[in-house]
Amino acid sequence: MAASPSDASSDSGFDPDATVVLRAPRTFLRVGPNPTGRDFVVGDVHGQISMLDRLLRAVGFDPHLDRLFSLGDLIDRGPGSEELVRRFHDEPSHFCIRGNHEELLLASRFNPAYRRVWERNGGDWADELTDERLEELATIIRAMPLVIELDLGDGRQVGLVHAEVPPGVDWDAVRRVRPGPSDQVDDQDSNLESSLLWGRRRINALMQMAQNPEADDLDEADRARTIRAVTPVQGVDLVLVGHTIIPARRPARSGNVLFLDTGAYKVDGRLTLADPRADRYWQCDREGRMRTEPDGMPLPNAVSLREAYLRPSLATA
Repeated sequence: MAASPSDASSDSGFDPDATVVLRAPRTFLRVGPNPTGRDFVVGDVHGQISMLDRLLRAVGFDPHLDRLFSLGDLIDRGPGSEELVRRFHDEPSHFCIRGNHEELLLASRFNPAYRRVWERNGGDWADELTDERLEELATIIRAMPLVIELDLGDGRQVGLVHAEVPPGVDWDAVRRVRPGPSDQVDDQDSNLESSLLWGRRRINALMQMAQNPEADDLDEADRARTIRAVTPVQGVDLVLVGHTIIPARRPARSGNVLFLDTGAYKVDGRLTLADPRADRYWQCDREGRMRTEPDGMPLPNAVSLREAYLRPSLATA
């Protein structure tokens, strides 16, 4: 059984107040530096608990010294959904923010239409649960913050959100986010909370530059939107996100935003674990094979803004 926050010893490296991350409802959680070990961030696990355990073994994760942060979407599409939610609740060294799949679980509790949408998106595992067990999971998930700000202890502050900080929004606005009315099914634009859970504008801009490096047939407005979407988030050193699968199955970076969802539940998918302070990442595949060197791989540099996007557009010339 995992130790409760009150059981954490004074030399464990954990602030008792900080470890109660899943007990007290809050939207924004600030976590101080870890003086005794490392901080790891994992992308969308989606029930693939064996892949997560493989990565933790590979890096020699010590729950008494190290900490693990999930970018949300612990659940759905894999066999370990319930176990993962309970583990991140019970283990003081584990922290999790809410993803859009956790949001769908919550929405399904009060609207049957959302239950059907959730089941079509991998939530059918919950059909085997009693209503009491499902409500226990919902209670845990309701207490998950939308945002974590992590102090790396080297002068850098790292933001953790599930989907994105929308273009044009600075980190100070994210710190002040409050829950508000939103459509829990793929609503990217109604408010900041929705963007944190569902947004894809930044990753779509990155993919557009990769697919259309010469900005062919893009007018000035399209180019301006792309430039805005790859501009760094002001007020924070680095932002780590998941939500949208990177086709190359490797982390990608745009500005100061690092994308870590590498499709763990896909047949050819990988799960990615990053150490932002050490600037390294590790991956394993669905078969449990490590796809990186034992000491990890360097996190990617930011993709440069293509020169073609800065030139006057021929589409409007």
